[in-house]
Amino acid sequence: MSAFRLEPVASLDVGGLSVLSVVLLTAATIVWNVFNIQDGLLTGLRRTIWVPLENAAYGIAKLRDQLGIPIKEMLFAGDAIFPGGNDYPAQEAGVDSIIVRDPWETARVIQTVIACLGQDNVQITSPG
Repeated sequence: MSAFRLEPVASLDVGGLSVLSVVLLTAATIVWNVFNIQDGLLTGLRRTIWVPLENAAYGIAKLRDQLGIPIKEMLFAGDAIFPGGNDYPAQEAGVDSIIVRDPWETARVIQTVIACLGQDNVQITSPG
């Protein structure tokens, strides 16, 4: 039976990257994963401000960039459209905003907007 021996490695070859690059990439990956775990956890516990702010701003930018919807044509409904509120980034981005109390009022607002646009055949059911 042969014994397994570990021998020191003189150089670390990882596709031509330096050891510093590998260490920085590993550290960045760990930090990124911690932030992703915190996003879900803190949002679920309602103990965060940064996650919704980040997500609202990201969502608005995606609608603008990916779908080609100009900010002037967007309408946002939220319950915390005030400085420090989790829906405030939408207003800061220049999106017209409507303050609502709850998901049921949000559904009614959306139905009203659709009706005003002349698309009465669209039905949105209230949550719950």
